Amino acid sequence: MAMSITALLITAVMMALFVSCIAVEIAVAKGGRKALRLGSGIAAGLSFLAGLFFMAGTLSLLSGVVCGAVTWVFATWYGGFIAKQVERQLAMAPQVVKFALANFERLNPDASGHITREGLNRLLDSGTLSAADHRMVTHMNSRLDDIGHVTGQEFVPGAGMAFGTVVDLVACSREDLSTYEQRVRAKYAAW
Repeated sequence: MAMSITALLITAVMMALFVSCIAVEIAVAKGGRKALRLGSGIAAGLSFLAGLFFMAGTLSLLSGVVCGAVTWVFATWYGGFIAKQVERQLAMAPQVVKFALANFERLNPDASGHITREGLNRLLDSGTLSAADHRMVTHMNSRLDDIGHVTGQEFVPGAGMAFGTVVDLVACSREDLSTYEQRVRAKYAAW
């Protein structure tokens, strides 16, 4: 019985993480807090059903309840975490535009006409930023995908392995900055 409870808890946690993350990410893409709550409920229901079938016999109902409850708690926490990030991004959009336009040359050290992750990372590592500017550049770096546009792709090999992944290269121009606030508000209109 002890092994069954251990297996149940491990399965519940793994399912909670997996199902919750998928449900929350879909809800964020589809829009708003209402979608987050619905996504958390659906994730909990799916985990409950999976838990019912995972453990046969007398622990079946307990398994379903534990899996569903753990998933709902994690999905609710993760959804709240994501919601705060979205709300922060929306609130900071005007400040990002103002800061980036006023400091464009400093944010674009190679004078390419584009702000890039490499340039932002070099600036962050330089130690020349005030605390407020450091926070703003860090925020811009984490949201560059929304602020800028894709300029190409690059293959990044796995560490010592034959496989890897393709990542988008993103850069931000002055034109991107002029439309960023409207684009981010449209993307998260349901928030």
